[in-house]
Amino acid sequence: MKRLFLSILSVTVFGTAFAQQIPQFSLRSLDMLYFNPGISGSTSLPEIKLHHRNQWVGFGGGSPMTSSLSYHFAMNQRTGIGTYIFNDKSGPTGKMGLNLSYAHHLPVKTFWLSLGLSASVVQHSLNGSDFDLKDGYDPKVSEGMNDKSIKPDFNFGALAYNQKFFLGFSVLQMLNFNVKFDSSNEPANMQLANHFYVVGGYTLEAQKGVEIEPSFLVQIINGAPTMIDLNVKAAFNHNIIAGISYRYDDSALLMAGYRFDRYFIAYSYDIVLSKLRNTNSGSHEIIIAFQWPSSKKVKPLFDLKGSTRGQLKKRLY
Repeated sequence: MKRLFLSILSVTVFGTAFAQQIPQFSLRSLDMLYFNPGISGSTSLPEIKLHHRNQWVGFGGGSPMTSSLSYHFAMNQRTGIGTYIFNDKSGPTGKMGLNLSYAHHLPVKTFWLSLGLSASVVQHSLNGSDFDLKDGYDPKVSEGMNDKSIKPDFNFGALAYNQKFFLGFSVLQMLNFNVKFDSSNEPANMQLANHFYVVGGYTLEAQKGVEIEPSFLVQIINGAPTMIDLNVKAAFNHNIIAGISYRYDDSALLMAGYRFDRYFIAYSYDIVLSKLRNTNSGSHEIIIAFQWPSSKKVKPLFDLKGSTRGQLKKRLY
């Protein structure tokens, strides 16, 4: 199994091709701050979220695992601030970092346009003890190597939204730094690639107390296959959420969530449809969120006409 990871690693990390370097989440529509800084301050109450994903369960000790803790709030009607910390581990490679974001919200007739920018500091690590080299030697890596590299970066995001729809664009890892890991042989290099995201969704009221939100996400990375997520969520009385998703040529997703007062919890299960389906039992993901009480009288940014307390619970980014 370790040899399989090393084969993947030689292409995705040390090769010349650009592959996905941003951790993958299936519940992105419920936690968009990680992928678009324009989300910062888009709700009237401050929100804190704990997000954890355990990918490809049963694949082996090196299966991907990601955790993040985020917080964002509106300082006033025009300004949003956000932050998150994360830890991502995948085989012998790991990332942990801190991100700070700022967004400015502009009213445009019946919707808001948010422009966001974030700065991050990320520590990339490589642990050679997870390697199992076939012949005991590789010019790029060694079984005993253990190195870390810290790099800054910037991300940009734009989001148009109101109470019924959202449409966003973002680009992550804008600086394209070259991350180098030292070994006893040749330095191992990983070129950080731009990751482009386009997201959109619209809320339909099927009947009283039932709302349906179809949405999509497109991820584009130079040198890697384009990833397309198609999602449908249904909300019942603003409290119970259920949904299904399809990630083209990769997996299908089942999700469920429950919102009570200012608390929210959601769970998803990925059914792998690719060639990896015979090596694991799927992926699990959970979000626990809380809307922080605030004494500030901030007009809900997702509704230009104002909002009742019941309407505040409709959208939880």
